[in-house]
Amino acid sequence: MEQVLSDENSQPAITSEESKDSFVINTMRAIKTKEMLAEVLELNGWQSTVNAGEGDCFWCGPNDHEGYPEIVTTKAEAAYMRFPNAERVTDKNELGFLMNYMRMSYPEEYNFVTRTFIMPSQEAQLKAAMAENKEVTWICKPSDGNGGDDIELVNEFHEISEQMLKIEFVAQEYITKPYLIFNKKFDLRIYVPLFGAEHMNAYICEQGIGRFCAIHYQEPTAENKK
Repeated sequence: MEQVLSDENSQPAITSEESKDSFVINTMRAIKTKEMLAEVLELNGWQSTVNAGEGDCFWCGPNDHEGYPEIVTTKAEAAYMRFPNAERVTDKNELGFLMNYMRMSYPEEYNFVTRTFIMPSQEAQLKAAMAENKEVTWICKPSDGNGGDDIELVNEFHEISEQMLKIEFVAQEYITKPYLIFNKKFDLRIYVPLFGAEHMNAYICEQGIGRFCAIHYQEPTAENKK
């Protein structure tokens, strides 16, 4: 365990006096986010450490999971940035597969799920669906994308970019008349970790996120969908 958690850049241990009035973030796994974290620490007057077992919060950036499960077990009372491998939950291809399965198994309960195709494995089915009605708009999203980057709206298969066709992505029938608040699109995020299967416990985080678009929604047209 000590060998896994050791760090060649380890710092002198933080004393109880130093940590009494300061929030301490353990950044030993913040490989790709060190510059951003340095600014946050300076702005808030917080401290950092790279020593195993120290800190009030353990930071783990995207894809920085090496040794993270071992770190999580070292200090149960500390806060942790994320669950190990939590990005699997947001993989759009895997989520699309699961939602399709649930829609097929429970059609009435999951009738809110629009037609979803996992690419490239369902290319033939997507082409057939697009050929049925060229007026239908489809939204294509990279499987590992986030923040709305590289999303494409298309009506026909040949409109999908070559760049998109080279990667894994999902294609979903676009909801052209979504529910709006003050004519703006929005999403609400409520975090609920589940524990167990046969006897399941759910814990709802008291803090959620509400995000609203800055401009009014417009239905997709040939002019605005690009």
